[in-house]
Amino acid sequence: MAPLPDFVASRYGRHHLPSLVVVRSQAAAEGSSVSLWHDAALSGIRDSQLPPPAVARALAVMDACVYDPWAAYDQKAVGTLLGGALRRPWSERTLASKEETVSYAAYRALVDVLPVDADSVYRPLMRQLGYNPDNASTGKRGKNGDRKNGDKEKRGHP
Repeated sequence: MAPLPDFVASRYGRHHLPSLVVVRSQAAAEGSSVSLWHDAALSGIRDSQLPPPAVARALAVMDACVYDPWAAYDQKAVGTLLGGALRRPWSERTLASKEETVSYAAYRALVDVLPVDADSVYRPLMRQLGYNPDNASTGKRGKNGDRKNGDKEKRGHP
């Protein structure tokens, strides 16, 4: 596990470190795509040298963008914009589907709010995870951008 960033100890003090280490350890142990994207966001934050309010905004944007697509694959979670309207059928609620949708959402959000690491961190991470960073579709597609199940291309803004 990578060490916690230096700013954590100086900003929050030593008394918060044990709880931060436990949270980070659980996420790292699970190997979730969300924890990988948070690490990528932290890299973008370090490289962009944004002031604290902008950092908070960038992380909030990424997490907000990830939540609704993730909620579509969860049994109980309700999306913030469309409620349960995006809920996927049981057959699609796999870990692989959830990680794919989270990765595309996080990638697109980070490229928009922290573009400094788009080519050096975010695109390589997408490729490492097996996804096509050039896939700009908003519909259900496979890892390489191909349509699944013969779905028709939707027109207009999603």
